[in-house]
Amino acid sequence: DRQVPFSIGLDETNRVLFVCNYSAVSDSITELEEDVAKLLIDNSLGVLGTSIFLGPDAKLPGGDGPLVSIAEYDTGAGTETHNGDVYPNRAFQVVVRATNFRSARTRAQAIWTLLHGQRNITVTP
Repeated sequence: DRQVPFSIGLDETNRVLFVCNYSAVSDSITELEEDVAKLLIDNSLGVLGTSIFLGPDAKLPGGDGPLVSIAEYDTGAGTETHNGDVYPNRAFQVVVRATNFRSARTRAQAIWTLLHGQRNITVTP
């Protein structure tokens, strides 16, 4: 993770936005957004297609939220080498939306607490 969640204003429907950016280094992550969603779902932080949405072009429904969107983005950072192995640097952003400031902040903080400092984990389908 790169920083704690922070507010970036309101979306087009006046829901509060909290965002956090994360880094992932792995030789086996092929579906990064799906893997992050699985971690959130397994920890009762949302339901795919109801309160968790994937990709930069995700169509989010109306409503109070909190709604979570997860999108991978290109950092241009290349790869990282460790003990002679080369791993691609990956990055993703989590955005939480809710009409209530505290709801948005609480969900964003719970996600950050879950993902912060994760190391050597395996996400299973």
